[in-house]
Parts: sequence; structure tokens; C-alpha cells
Amino acid sequence: MNVAKAPPLKISKSPLAQKRPDGGVIRGAPRHDIDDVTAAMIERLRSVGMTKEQVSKIVRLNPQTMDRYYSEEWQEGTASLVAKIAGNMATIAQDPNNKQSVAAGKFMLSRLAPEVFSERHQFQMLDKDGKPVNPGAGNVLDPYEMSDEQRDLLRSTLASVMKEAVEDVREHQQAKIPAAEYVQVEDHTDDTEFEEEE
Repeated sequence: MNVAKAPPLKISKSPLAQKRPDGGVIRGAPRHDIDDVTAAMIERLRSVGMTKEQVSKIVRLNPQTMDRYYSEEWQEGTASLVAKIAGNMATIAQDPNNKQSVAAGKFMLSRLAPEVFSERHQFQMLDKDGKPVNPGAGNVLDPYEMSDEQRDLLRSTLASVMKEAVEDVREHQQAKIPAAEYVQVEDHTDDTEFEEEE
């Protein structure tokens, strides 16, 4: 852990101020003495996910002082937090019994290898002259003007997009359904009790 160095004192250029007992030190906010315990607390609190405002209240420093003296500790705590979250996501993604494993796996792969596992696929359709077609700009995709190859590409693209959308909806619905627990209730009453009372 690196401990930040305190900035040097600023001395006034005024000859009169330099004759003061403090030597002409320009007074501002009271100087903060860097503390290893505070540095460790800031790093640890950040690594468990606390915000800068929350940490500053706990260690009783304003956020600007934390930025000035403890920025490395803050960054180390943030790196630790990100590593923990990534590890948790990887664990979930690799657990076949976890309901969120597919979603976590897709997220992790889209970030680790976006060129292969990108969630967003872009296709550029070309007209019969080979010029890009932009349906949002008033162009209309007319399948009668497309070649067989272009129609097959459009069909497979639409099928792929629709399949992904349906899978996403199913995953979302499955994630919302709580696991049901059933309890069997046995009736131990005797029917003769009720017959006698009548």
C-alpha cells in the first residue's frame, strides 16, 4: 500500500508576511496528516462497495481531502471490488444449477470476448446495386428486388434476432418465478366426532 505524500506548504511572497512567526505560511484548510489506519480503512470500505460519500462520513474526511491524499487507496479498493464482482459472476456463470448461470455467462463472454460473443449483431443490407440500405431513412426492403442470397441472409438474420428475443423473454420469465415449496397437510380428525355432534 502506497502512502500519499502531503503537499508542500505554500509560503507567501510578501516580505511582511514572511516576518510572521510562522514564516509567511499561507493558511487554508487545516493540514491533514496522512494516517496509515485511515488509508487502510478507505481501501477496505471501498472494496466492500461503499460510495465516496459513505466512506468520507465514516473516516470523517471530506471527499476532496480523500481525493488529494488517498486516491491510490481508493483506486486499489475499487480494483478489489471489481475483482470480487467479476469472480462472483464467473462462479455463477459456471454453476449449471444456478438459475442465472446463462445470463451471467452471456454477460461475462460478451465482456471478455466481445468480437465473438457480442450481444449486438449488426448487419448491413445492400440493394441490387450494392449500395447500403438504411430502412430508417425511408428506404424500404423489397424482397422482390433482392437476390436469392440477400433474401436468405435477411431471413436468417430475422430468425436469429427473433430467437434471441424469445430466449431473453423466457429467461426473464424464469428468473421471476419463485421456487415453489409444497407442504402436505394431513387431516387427523375423526369423522365420527362430527357425526356425534349433529
